[in-house]
Amino acid sequence: MERALYCKFDTLRSYCEDESSWQFKFLKSLPSIHVQIEEACQIPQSFEEYYEREERVSGTLAFIDNWNEKLQRPIIPIIDSSIDYSRIANCIFDGIVPPAEVRDLLGIEVLEKSFAPLQRHWFENIEKNKTFTWKAFFKQGKIPCSNSVVIMDRYLFKVGIKKNTSNNTESFLKWYERGGRNIVDILDAIIPSDFLGIYNVLVVFDDSQIEKHTKNQKYISVEEALNSVSLYIQSKLQHKRCKSINLEYLAIHDGINDQDLPKEGLSWDERMKNRYLKNLYKLTHDRRLITNYYMVNATHGWDATDKSFSTETQTLYFDAILSGIDNPDQMGIEWSIPINYVQNFVNSFVYQLNLAKIGSYKCFRFKENNLFPIGIDALENNVLLLSEYPVKPVKWDPMDRSFQRDITYKK
Repeated sequence: MERALYCKFDTLRSYCEDESSWQFKFLKSLPSIHVQIEEACQIPQSFEEYYEREERVSGTLAFIDNWNEKLQRPIIPIIDSSIDYSRIANCIFDGIVPPAEVRDLLGIEVLEKSFAPLQRHWFENIEKNKTFTWKAFFKQGKIPCSNSVVIMDRYLFKVGIKKNTSNNTESFLKWYERGGRNIVDILDAIIPSDFLGIYNVLVVFDDSQIEKHTKNQKYISVEEALNSVSLYIQSKLQHKRCKSINLEYLAIHDGINDQDLPKEGLSWDERMKNRYLKNLYKLTHDRRLITNYYMVNATHGWDATDKSFSTETQTLYFDAILSGIDNPDQMGIEWSIPINYVQNFVNSFVYQLNLAKIGSYKCFRFKENNLFPIGIDALENNVLLLSEYPVKPVKWDPMDRSFQRDITYKK
């Protein structure tokens, strides 16, 4: 489900008239463009009407061939208003308005007069222990549509250890529960109020923040923490109109620092496993929230609020995917424009995820009150489908010892 633009022929023609315009450059940020060359019309009533229409369509296709060369992007004609609505989860509709039931079911962004809804951006500085809510940050839900979100924060789910000096014992502090409360508040704010489909959520975190031991050898597993968090999220979001919320988790191991690896005794296979894992882990350093049509960055973390008060001093940045695209200075660093940045980041993330050997991460889905393991190729998040690469682990090659054999998971 790649990013694509659906628009009318006249709209595309206006964007292509000035090749120095940001609208033309925006077209080059899209893998493909679908253009409606004829409005829906009745069957021709005469040969003259039929030939007139064929001549008009033929001339339009000639224009499209010329723009194909200039844009170096496939331009796909939409004839007789035929649109495959099963492949549009990440697409932008400009001037073409899908049926209301399609919009409500898929959570897609439809532009009717301008690009303004996808050019919004703001930031908020929050101070520790001051009033803050996710609903207020997300403008009470008055933001672009979405149908999927990736929430990336290594430290969202944490376990603390409390020391009892009187009897020299230690006990766990389930800080991951506060992470769950923040996820509830974020999802409550960003899931569109009129969305009726399945909203996909993928949370990426560091599992070493959970799996800790005390002196008493007590232990909290990732599965135990995620099951508790998922039950809480499910119970608190039952009021949403969407069909369901598909909760998926990607727990990434932190790996071993290269300088800490033994000089001898470590196999080539083990070294490669650690290298690919570290490459993936590095991509999770910054806190990101990425949906189909906007992204949010945090300087500290998504565990930002507790009982409507901020937990840290930090800055949150909201950027719709076309934020800054009309700024000449920003266009000079085009990979920082959200639509390009998100594409580049998702490409890199999926590529490194595919290379990371099974066993470098754990992947789960919560469904019907149960948490169960899945393979990365079973992830259903539409944001990942923006990638040029399919989400699929690299198979073991007996000629290349840097990969281990595939493991088949139950879906």
